[in-house]
Amino acid sequence: MIRVGASDRVFTHNVGGNSRYARELQANLSDYDCHYGPLEPKLRLPIARPGPSYAIAEGVGAFRGRSNVDVLHYPADTGPLRASKLPIVTTVHGIASRHVANVRSPASEKLWRARVRRAMMVSNKIITVSESSARDLSEVFEVPSENITTIPHGIDHGRFHPISEGDPDVTLELQLPAEFALYVGNLDPRKNLVRLCDAFSRPSLQESRLVIAGRPAWDAQPILDKIHDSPNVTYLGPVPEELLSPLLRAAQCFVFPSLYEGFGFPVLEAMACAAPVITTHRGSLKDVAADAAMIVDPDDPDSIADGVAAVLSSSELKYDLIAKGIQNANRFDWQTSARHHAQLFKEVVNGAHTHR
Repeated sequence: MIRVGASDRVFTHNVGGNSRYARELQANLSDYDCHYGPLEPKLRLPIARPGPSYAIAEGVGAFRGRSNVDVLHYPADTGPLRASKLPIVTTVHGIASRHVANVRSPASEKLWRARVRRAMMVSNKIITVSESSARDLSEVFEVPSENITTIPHGIDHGRFHPISEGDPDVTLELQLPAEFALYVGNLDPRKNLVRLCDAFSRPSLQESRLVIAGRPAWDAQPILDKIHDSPNVTYLGPVPEELLSPLLRAAQCFVFPSLYEGFGFPVLEAMACAAPVITTHRGSLKDVAADAAMIVDPDDPDSIADGVAAVLSSSELKYDLIAKGIQNANRFDWQTSARHHAQLFKEVVNGAHTHR
């Protein structure tokens, strides 16, 4: 049994897809002779924000229980600043700032890149989640492509599936119209929601309703203002987990005009729930969506509107996208992802033993 220790930051603080990633590894790696669990930092600074404590603990590998593991895993881009007697694996999900402006302040971006560069230097193996992200990492940080292993995430097919029998009536529970287009995800500039709202002001969609579900993130206020000023857009805020899959299954289509994704969970989850998807080919979405989505230009609200209108007006197109989407989503599952992680963890542990 290989014992993998991960920083507990992504377990104790909800950081979106990174937290989901670590929890799914914890749930599935035991099937492949790996125990995966969180390690607490030894250092706890007496401040309200935990960031500095974790940065120091992750940087030097100062974790409680470290002596009881075989390999350290950093699942959220940054972490190790120095090499370790234990082998290190770091997952870097992508470089959003290469494609989208103002993801971070200039100072924060400089620090983030310095930490990622250092983590990649001292890690035995680097994981990323899409071929697009692998290319970005290799080019930006000048890392040989053979040093980067691409292991896509999975989705939970127990939750995200096309069978609507037994679903609650989300239109009644959430006070929605019978027919609507849906966006699910964070509210931040990278998600391109201002242009999405503009698209629904075009003549072809003025009779349609857009429902937006998600949590405000960075620079969300202009997005919230735009939603408020858009008469045919409804904002739900964060949706309870138990209603997410039924909401996806109830939608006429799923619209995700993102400017960049390191992976793109929402697209695959919508496809698995039999929602025809309209999205872009930015970042990893080209890899994830493949040929199973209507592709639009995220910089052009008219292109977004035309794509949505085409899907809503054509039953043939809609059902073709549904069939392709379900088949495409089936390519991604957490068991396969965990199996590839287990192979990599065992490889670095066996390599460390060989060189001792």
